Amino acid sequence: MCTQPQQAMMQTATAPAKTILLVEEDPERGDFLTSLLLEKSAYRVLLASNSLAALHLIRYLKPDLLI
Repeated sequence: MCTQPQQAMMQTATAPAKTILLVEEDPERGDFLTSLLLEKSAYRVLLASNSLAALHLIRYLKPDLLI
């Protein structure tokens, strides 16, 4: 299971990736969905476990997509 800082560091080694912020309260489901998104795309995926964490990440990291 990855922590939020670890999720923030996941990105491709090439050009800056677009960022997806995934908000999911269930840690297992969040990790599963994150792994699916990382496998199928070149996006940087961030995982927030609640709305307060999501608002913090939105404010400071400005993701391109919120799920």
